[in-house]
Amino acid sequence: MVQQEFPEEILDMFFCELARECRNADQGLKSSSQLALQSCLLVSRSFCHHSRRYLFSSITLVHSREKGLPQRVKHLMEFLHSELPIGGIARHIKSVRICIFDDDIPPSGPIDESLDNSLVVFLRAMIGNDCGIRDFMFIFSGSGGDLEWDRMSSSLQKSIADTVRSSHATDVCIFDISRIPRAVFVNPHLKHLRLRSTDREALRPYIQEPHTSLRTPSTSEPVLYQNRFESFDTDHAYPMEYFEQDDMESSSSKSSFSQLLTLNSSILAAADFIDCMKILDKAACTLQNIHLCFRYTHDPPKQLHFEHFPQLHHLKLQYSYGTILEPFVENGIGHILRLLGSSSASNSLSSIHIVVTHIWASSYPHAALLSLAPGSNTGWLALDDLLSGPKYISLKNVLFLLRIHFSRKPRTPSAENFTTDFTGHIEAVFPTVLKSKSLKIVVEIE
Repeated sequence: MVQQEFPEEILDMFFCELARECRNADQGLKSSSQLALQSCLLVSRSFCHHSRRYLFSSITLVHSREKGLPQRVKHLMEFLHSELPIGGIARHIKSVRICIFDDDIPPSGPIDESLDNSLVVFLRAMIGNDCGIRDFMFIFSGSGGDLEWDRMSSSLQKSIADTVRSSHATDVCIFDISRIPRAVFVNPHLKHLRLRSTDREALRPYIQEPHTSLRTPSTSEPVLYQNRFESFDTDHAYPMEYFEQDDMESSSSKSSFSQLLTLNSSILAAADFIDCMKILDKAACTLQNIHLCFRYTHDPPKQLHFEHFPQLHHLKLQYSYGTILEPFVENGIGHILRLLGSSSASNSLSSIHIVVTHIWASSYPHAALLSLAPGSNTGWLALDDLLSGPKYISLKNVLFLLRIHFSRKPRTPSAENFTTDFTGHIEAVFPTVLKSKSLKIVVEIE
């Protein structure tokens, strides 16, 4: 069953009315509030406990220029924790998404006090002995770049840290918040982490910061926790050393990544690939899925030696480009060959996905462009020989996906004609894979 949220339209319909009319119980409820209350009671009482828990399990708070978050949080808290029959559903909330999209937020100085305070109130209310946020997402987007950790109040910093370090928290996603002290993420219950930031150089002092000993609720003695991530999504702004204790850097078995199953790595520069390889070295024995997204096609400093990855089943190589696709045509196939051309064989790898994303396109690329550019045909056929050879005897499925995002979609050719033509050219450069493996070619046009 797909995860659902309580419909935002319904929430907006009765939040304001309930908050306004229920402050003074002596005045009673006006007809509009009674109608809203009855509607909510109908929803809340018409389902069994498990269905109600499912219905109210996820909530999203969005702050933008058009839609302020502080007032909405105020209404939300009065609704969730009221003494009315509809109150008390906060304990069902397990997934929280906080999205701040506001280009008017200044690039420096403390963030807006009302925004800061409203987040503190909400996050504190979600932390309790019998309830807590399991899936926490915090995304910031502003014209001034990342939101620096020190721009938040100490109360908000503590509320976020308590949420991330809660025994309930297993999934955390934080995008574009920089300079977060690494002790914030020290939580043995945290299994899935997505962490990205554009402010890279400023993190160096925080990498050197020693791990903080945290006190557990049951004892006053400090205990040094160690993460054991199962999945990690990163752009390497927070490098591997950020998560490793100083005395554990040389030991893979004691690393935060020693039980990693899935790595999703976005590589923007050569230094990012070096950091990616460090994580791969730590997680080699357990990794099952590797997704590498390249935004450049310089020579990779190391090949992928698949003999070091005994559990690896799926490899995804993604290349993202802007308005032109020529960089992939000129360097992409050679880059893939260097990555996959190790002398070691793979005994477990069953699928490889090659994804090329072309954003802000103004026209369709020539269908023959990839295979007929000077030298490209030789590279494609070499890749065909490699994937169908003895080094990849365990490989069963190969997917080639071309994803095109148009700034303005052209009238000609039609999407159907382009897809047919493009598919034919890719099949022509993968003749052996086409016969010996399951080759799937997909074109997505938006």
